[in-house]
Amino acid sequence: MRFGWLAKNALMMVLLSAAVLALVVVPLACCAEEQPGPSPQPTATPPAHTEAPTATPQVPTSIPTEMPTETPPPATVAPTLTPPPPTVAATATPPPFVCIDFEGPALGADFHVGDTFPESGTPITLEQFQWSSSTWTSAGFAKIGNSGLAGGSGKEIQVNNVNLRFGFGDPRPGLKIRFGEYGGNLNIDINGVFRNFENFADIDGATIGGVNVAVVNGLGNDMGSIVLTGVINSFAIGGQELWLDDICP
Repeated sequence: MRFGWLAKNALMMVLLSAAVLALVVVPLACCAEEQPGPSPQPTATPPAHTEAPTATPQVPTSIPTEMPTETPPPATVAPTLTPPPPTVAATATPPPFVCIDFEGPALGADFHVGDTFPESGTPITLEQFQWSSSTWTSAGFAKIGNSGLAGGSGKEIQVNNVNLRFGFGDPRPGLKIRFGEYGGNLNIDINGVFRNFENFADIDGATIGGVNVAVVNGLGNDMGSIVLTGVINSFAIGGQELWLDDICP
């Protein structure tokens, strides 16, 4: 009896285990059918190697105009003030002066008080003459001749009771004069200083208007020369029976 119970119990245990197993396996199988397994991941095939195209430089259709480079203006430099050179007092240097030889006027031309004529670039004006009595006269004249009475060559001028004033225009450092004096008295004016005398020898060695006077001959009724040394700003000379020539620097 006991054996039969055990066998009966063992059978029941087997059935019960089978039922439990069925309860466990069947749902699992259903679940296994309902839930698909993980999809296989495709094997990534690397893309074929594509060579990068060589870039072709784009050639511009028009050349752009280059903008000019702006050059900055040069820096302004303040000028250096140079003081003017000291003013030096100019020494009076007269322009070139040629001899007054009376070759310009026509032979025989005559002039009277108040007349002016040019000779060798110097205007010569006729003025009144003073006699030895200190009386002034305007009746004199001057005349162009060629008698050689002054000791020069070519033409000369005769001075009769008249004074000749030479308009040099610029100071002269000196003069040399040829003369022939044959009577009467004489006049001379140097730098505004006037002298009335008989013969040129009377003023030899004198200083007139700051100018030294040296005379060769001049004793009356002869020919000679006068040398004036010093700055001459104005000059006039005359006589009654006087001939002049070659008034030179």
